Amino acid sequence: MGVLISDPMKLKGRKDSRRRRGVAAELHHGLPVVLALLLLSGAACSKKTETPKPEARPVNIVFILLDAVRADHLTPYGYARRDTTPFLKSLAEKSVVFDRAYATSTWTPSSMASIFTSLNVNQHGVFTGYVATKSALERGEIIALNRIPSTVETLPEVMKRLGYRTFGVADNLNICEQMGFSRGFDHFSPHNSAGSDVINEQILEWRDAIRSGGRYFLYIHYMDAHLPYRPRAPWYDEKVKPAEVRREAYDSNLSLLDKRIRKVFEMLDFSQDTMVVVTADHGEEFQDHGGVGHKNQLYNELLRVPMIVYFPQRLPPRRVAETVSTLDLLPTFRELAGDRLSRLDRGVSFFKTLAGSPTQEPRTLFPMRWSETEEKTAKKGVVRGKWKYIVTLPQEKEELYDTEEDPRERANLAKKNPSMVAEMRMRLEDFEKNTRVFPREFARPARVSPEQAEQLRALGYLK
Repeated sequence: MGVLISDPMKLKGRKDSRRRRGVAAELHHGLPVVLALLLLSGAACSKKTETPKPEARPVNIVFILLDAVRADHLTPYGYARRDTTPFLKSLAEKSVVFDRAYATSTWTPSSMASIFTSLNVNQHGVFTGYVATKSALERGEIIALNRIPSTVETLPEVMKRLGYRTFGVADNLNICEQMGFSRGFDHFSPHNSAGSDVINEQILEWRDAIRSGGRYFLYIHYMDAHLPYRPRAPWYDEKVKPAEVRREAYDSNLSLLDKRIRKVFEMLDFSQDTMVVVTADHGEEFQDHGGVGHKNQLYNELLRVPMIVYFPQRLPPRRVAETVSTLDLLPTFRELAGDRLSRLDRGVSFFKTLAGSPTQEPRTLFPMRWSETEEKTAKKGVVRGKWKYIVTLPQEKEELYDTEEDPRERANLAKKNPSMVAEMRMRLEDFEKNTRVFPREFARPARVSPEQAEQLRALGYLK
C-alpha cells in the first residue's frame, strides 16, 4: 500500500479553442484529504450614516461559523416553511445583514482556507477531495493531508500579531493542526462532530480567560447542520416521505444551533466593544439540482451563505444588497483592528459598507470546486451582478444564469447569450492569468482504519 497522491495534471482542451487558454485549469489527482484523521485517532438600504473609523480602544471579535448552512433556510433570510432560527432573527434586527454573501467554494476545507487567508481556492491549493476504494480503506490505506501554505499568514495569526488573545473551537475534523488551521491560536480545541453542546462546554471552560481583560478573538465552528442530519425535535418525522426526512432533520438541527448561539451570548455577555459575525462555509442542497448535501456544484443553494454582523453600539441595523464574499472577512477584521491591509488579500474590507457607505464598483467573484473522485472534474464560476457563469472541466460545459430573473438557476442561457458567456470567460481567463498561486503543501500522511472510514462516510467525506 502506498500514499494515494500524485502530482497535479493540467487539463487539456481543444487546441484550436481560445477557451482552452481562458478556462483550462489544473486538476489534481490523488487524495489531498482534508481530514483531520489524526483527530479521529486521538490527535486531531437605509439612510447613509457617517462612515465609522476603527477605534483606538480594544474591539473584540467573535466569529461564529455554521457549517453547511444555506441562507434561505434561516428565518432572517425569509424562510417561510417554519421558524428555524428565532434568535438569529432577533439578532439580525439589530445587525447589518448581507443578502448577497457568497462562499468561495462548496466544500469546507477549500472554503475555510479561503476565509483564513483571504485567498481564492486556486491560490491556496486546499482543494476538495479525497476518495478511496473500499478495499483500500479496509487495508488501512495511507492518505495525504492537504494544508494551508505555511508562507501565508492566517486569520488567527493576524489577530495574535495585533495583540489579540486568540481562542478557537471547531467541530469539523478538517479544521485541525495538520491542515494549518490551528496556527496563531493561543487556545485551540478541535473536535470531530461532537455536537454543539460539547462546543459550548469548551467556551464555558474558557469564559473566565476570555473575559479576563485585553482584547480577544474567538472562533466558533458548529457542525450540527452537517450530514448525517441527526434526527431530533421539533420537526423530524421518520414517517414523512424520504425526500422530506432530510429537510425536516436539517431544519431541526438549525433550531438547535439557534439555541446554542443564544447560549453563547448569554455565557459571554458581550460588551459594547465586541463585534460578532455569523456566517457559513457553504450551503446545502435538497434536490434543488438533483442532489443532496454539498457535492461538486456551484449553484446558489450551496454558494449563498448568511452574513450577519452584530455591533449595535456602532453599526445601525440595515439590510445590504451589495455582493460580498467570505474572502472579505479577514480584510474587514484587519481594518477593524487597525492593521495594514495586505496586498495578498483577494477580499475587500466591507468596514465602510457596514455603516452605509456602499462601494462604487461591482464585485466579481470566482468560486471554484474540485472533485478528485474518479470523474476528476473541476467547476469554476464567475459571479458579477445578476450574472452567474459556470464552466465544468474537462468537458468545457458552460452555464449562464440570470439570478435576478431566475434565482433558482433553472434556465441555462449560455446558448442564448454568447456575448455574456464570452465576457465572463474572459474575466475568468484574466483572473487566472494574473493571480498568484502558492505551491500546494501536504502534511505527513495519516492512516485510515476501517472504523475511521465509517465515521468519514457518515459525514459524506468518503464514498
